[in-house]
Amino acid sequence: MNVHNEQMEALLNVLRNCVSNYNNYDNDLSYVDSLISIYQQDDFRHLYNMLSQFLEREIMADQRDHLPTVIERAMEVITNRIENAEISEMSPDELEIINEKLSKLLDHIILEGIRLNRMEAVQRISDKNNQLFQKITEQEEQNKKISDNIKMLDEKVNGFNSQSITILSIFAGLVLVFSSGIELFSQTFSNLNEMNSIKICIYLLVIGMILFDIVFMMFYVVSKISHIDISTSKPNSKKVYSKYFFCRLRQRYPYVFWFNTICFILILLMLRILYMTITYTKP
Repeated sequence: MNVHNEQMEALLNVLRNCVSNYNNYDNDLSYVDSLISIYQQDDFRHLYNMLSQFLEREIMADQRDHLPTVIERAMEVITNRIENAEISEMSPDELEIINEKLSKLLDHIILEGIRLNRMEAVQRISDKNNQLFQKITEQEEQNKKISDNIKMLDEKVNGFNSQSITILSIFAGLVLVFSSGIELFSQTFSNLNEMNSIKICIYLLVIGMILFDIVFMMFYVVSKISHIDISTSKPNSKKVYSKYFFCRLRQRYPYVFWFNTICFILILLMLRILYMTITYTKP
């Protein structure tokens, strides 16, 4: 450390002691002599960068705001010594030069204090904005959760409506099947004596196909109303279906396709057997 830096460090030590005991500076003016001894060196000029670092890093904001008062008090003491030259060992001209140097020190401290206060004010505003932004973000997340919950409740309500329609339709279909089936089957068994077994089987197969397709068509219409897919395809499936009706029916509703196909084949077989029976029984 060179001589100039040592003198600058000595000045900072004096300022450090002043702000650490600023409540008693009126009773203790020894720091004034310390400032005079430092600034009476002709080649000494305080370094603004070291002063700035000292004000920013080593002292509190209230101490920094009080420091100009300490310097002004030292300048008043020196001015009093200039006016009463007989009580001072230094000449008035030398004291005037020291006062001018202290005046520059005071300006630099005031300017640096204003700059640091503005920086701290900007930092406080920035912190408040960050806190406000964080609160807004948290509120948006809460609003999103609430919106998701509302959407979920809407889906459940819609699903409940769809399920209610489906359940009612199932009961209606069962009632229709049982009532129609019982009536048709009762008519069939009431005429057992007039019909042979093959005709009875054909009649029952036709009735079964008709009732099954009626119930399926009812369920199909209900599924479209309630937005429920009753096909065997998986949800969000990207499978490409055939453009032909029966192939598409086998792909999406295989239970309908195979039931009707089996019943139709059995009816054809029964008709064939019935035809052969009638043919062989003719004289």
